[in-house]
Amino acid sequence: MNHTNLTLDELAEAVVAALEHYGLLAGGADRRISARPDGRTLRYYTSLGLLDSPQIEKRQARYGPQHVLQATLVKALQNQGYSLAQIQQRLFGLTAAELQTLLEQVPKLPQQKLKALHWLEIALEPGLSLKLSSDWKLRDRASLIQTLEAVLDQLEKTGLPPQGEKLP
Repeated sequence: MNHTNLTLDELAEAVVAALEHYGLLAGGADRRISARPDGRTLRYYTSLGLLDSPQIEKRQARYGPQHVLQATLVKALQNQGYSLAQIQQRLFGLTAAELQTLLEQVPKLPQQKLKALHWLEIALEPGLSLKLSSDWKLRDRASLIQTLEAVLDQLEKTGLPPQGEKLP
């Protein structure tokens, strides 16, 4: 299949074909996750930044070889037990050649042991809480303080964003 100018459904088909080609279509470490992507899943990956934004032609999203590589790697790594956050960190900014090399190495990567993620919510004041994952560790105190101050500054300027939107 020519991997240029693909529709969303054609992208999903191309990813399944690539997963089959590399022998990566088998069920993953977490049986709740489908090994085969569908259009809805691929749109979700795009919204998370795991896939580059598609080209828009006449109000139709079009995908290319880079999207096929990215989506194939996301599903392959997810099937190995990697979380979407881990995958995002691993794939961010990689070139097509780097994606291809990583895809060829996936069968040699260690399977991740899936662990339950627990959240701790700390009430700071009425209506404001801080939510921490159980595996969170403070890395850079100054940077965290700077980020929190920027969020507070933004809230003072603009107030709360509409439901479902994030602060810039």
